[in-house]
Amino acid sequence: MKHLTVLLGLMLSARAASVSAQSCTATNIPIPSGRIIYVDDTHGQIYLYDFLSADSCTRPVAIPAWNLTAPTNPVFSPDGQGIAFSAVQTIDGFEQRHLFYWSIGAELPINLTRALGNQRFEDVKFSPDGSEVVWKQSGAQGGIWTASFGFDAAGQPTISNPLRRVPGALGDQSEASGPVYSSDGNHLFYFTGSVCAKPQQIRRFDFAGGGTSTAFDQQSAANYYYYPAVDLALGKFLYVSGPIHTCNAGGGGPDKIFYYPNADHIDSSQPAIAWNAADGGADNSDPASIDGDYFIFSRNLVGGNNYKLYMGRLSTGDMWDLSPLNINNANGSMLGSAYTPSRPTITPFSLGGPKYSPGYGRRDRP
Repeated sequence: MKHLTVLLGLMLSARAASVSAQSCTATNIPIPSGRIIYVDDTHGQIYLYDFLSADSCTRPVAIPAWNLTAPTNPVFSPDGQGIAFSAVQTIDGFEQRHLFYWSIGAELPINLTRALGNQRFEDVKFSPDGSEVVWKQSGAQGGIWTASFGFDAAGQPTISNPLRRVPGALGDQSEASGPVYSSDGNHLFYFTGSVCAKPQQIRRFDFAGGGTSTAFDQQSAANYYYYPAVDLALGKFLYVSGPIHTCNAGGGGPDKIFYYPNADHIDSSQPAIAWNAADGGADNSDPASIDGDYFIFSRNLVGGNNYKLYMGRLSTGDMWDLSPLNINNANGSMLGSAYTPSRPTITPFSLGGPKYSPGYGRRDRP
């Protein structure tokens, strides 16, 4: 994914008392030097894991729940200083899904979309330079929206100039989800439709002229195409596809991860490359790039109920279960991971449990 820069940052020293006397061992998993953020969807909990401290004793840090529920799809800001995510908050007696930004180490997250009303906001992503955010919005003004992102005079995160780029209605073929910026910032990728409103296709919005089109031609009516993911530094384009199945009935065959070498110049006449095409025993989803070759993804064995986080390698088809690093909860479902090589420069702090302390980047990679 990205060349890893050596920066002063934060290092997790999260050690459970029950394992403090044990010998902490390394694993055969290729260890990057950045951090991941992800959700245990079963328990509604966001976790942050720092690979700098990765061994058999390290535990991920549980991000405080505050007064929020059902968090989804957390992402790091490009500078690694904060985390944006979607969650449900009770406002004026009503449960509303909004977008939040948490400056890592701050007491509370900030609601970015409260001023925009109760429209259901989700799937937030940053532009490559961090000056904008994009999200999916449902309600009277449903579709894909962007806004400028920055900080006010008091240092609080804020969005301004919200613009609807692509219309879309929840539950029909126009529903637009999962937006992400291209690595050059010139367009957005997203997918339309839903499991119950077919077809599901990956499309592209171009800022120059405002036009939309299919992202690539090789999208069969027999398959779903969804969850586009872009390496914002190196331009790899990944997505998920699987055979269409009956709405809410499962079946249809496993979902697989595919990729194009260059998201900014997709040759739509050529088929995408199937990663680990021989793996027919699991649904693979939610790819999140590390450095253009290695990536994190969610994997659910056929017949199972819970997704676990794995690391994969595009060039070889290899994969590694991240359970030996204590990243996966045995009774949970790990979804929506994101990776960053960047590190905050703030002072150390405690979340009331495992503590952060100064750490130093290391050069081994993926």
